[in-house]
Amino acid sequence: MIEPRVGIAYDVAGDGRTAIRANFGIFHNATQAGALSWRQALNPPHVYTPTIYYGNMSTLLQQTGVRFPSHPVYSVVQGNRPPEMINFQIGIQHELGLGTVLDAAFVATRGKNLPQMRNINTIPQGARFLAANQDPTRPGNALPDNFFRPYMGYGDIMQVINNGPSEYNALQVAINRRYTGGLEFTAAYTYSQAKDYTSADILYGNRSFIPYYRNLNTYAWGLADFDRPHNLVLSYNWDIPDPSGTVARAIFGGWNLSGISTFASGTPVGVGFSTTDGADILGGGDQMRRMLRIDGIGSVNMTDRAVVSGDPNSGPRTIDKWFNTSAFGRPAIGEVGNARKDDVRMPGVSDTGIRLSKQMPFGVGGQSLELGMEVYNLFSEVSYLEVDTTAQFDAAGKQVDDRFGAVIASRTPFTMLFNMRYRF
Repeated sequence: MIEPRVGIAYDVAGDGRTAIRANFGIFHNATQAGALSWRQALNPPHVYTPTIYYGNMSTLLQQTGVRFPSHPVYSVVQGNRPPEMINFQIGIQHELGLGTVLDAAFVATRGKNLPQMRNINTIPQGARFLAANQDPTRPGNALPDNFFRPYMGYGDIMQVINNGPSEYNALQVAINRRYTGGLEFTAAYTYSQAKDYTSADILYGNRSFIPYYRNLNTYAWGLADFDRPHNLVLSYNWDIPDPSGTVARAIFGGWNLSGISTFASGTPVGVGFSTTDGADILGGGDQMRRMLRIDGIGSVNMTDRAVVSGDPNSGPRTIDKWFNTSAFGRPAIGEVGNARKDDVRMPGVSDTGIRLSKQMPFGVGGQSLELGMEVYNLFSEVSYLEVDTTAQFDAAGKQVDDRFGAVIASRTPFTMLFNMRYRF
């Protein structure tokens, strides 16, 4: 593979105080064969796992794994190109004095051939509604999917295909003071946007799932799971000056204060739904798989897509209703909802933590005793973490889940820790 690297630095005034820097590079990753080898080792007929509980000959064929494989089959597209990342950055650095530097940059990344996973044995939309696929022994019900899948007799056939794109654009501004006079600090702000089909590699299976039939750009392209438009981080470390005098130095000397504050937007998620009547909306076809949160519960739901008829993020932002739940409705039978994977913006992060410590040297050989206190969520702010994003509709299309849109989990509360360390 050709992987060019180009870097340029230009001293604007020739005095070493202002510099313009730019770089460009192309990088390739090896295909994750190891992530698939253990999955493919479980493919039928290598592993045969029928499960039979207290049955007899009349119920044998209904037991799990007897007629059809009970474990998904995994495969890889032949000729997959290796994943590729293209990075570009241009910025300016300026020395402000007092050991402080201002750094501003535009950063961009483009991904190509990223590993995705799709089910090539997905039945087409409406397949369960066809007369040829109805179960003659149960009027009004379709046969099990395995009877009319594209590859009959198998369940899901999960295939890895390197066709995923991604893009990241960001304005990054930072002020850094090097450790001088007992003080160092950093203030960094990023305004960014990240987009992709899925935001996880194939190690996480469902999280890298893409549709098989539908147009990827209209169905799967959207904000990445980790997209946070605004991100401000403040950090500092201060060796508090020692007072004069032996007694005063012993009491008030050796103190250090450090801390970090983070203020960031929430991540985007999709909204799913269930029905009280258990209706089969699409009769097969691609369905949306969504990750609830990358830093929260972390489970995956597979759902049909709801119908969006308003702005989901125009809600009151209260603990009982974080987003506009009335913007989502039940689709009609055969209708593919227009909901996307990034309709709702979750709660953001606002957190400050500090550490106060005192060094007490004694003896010889650099021995010392350190007493420390750490405080997390210093201002005891109620910071929301998780919101219920699964609606439930009755047969008439009314949303009947009272918890839909409500906050169901919070971040770490005010926490204080004390510690002692002996150094020798």
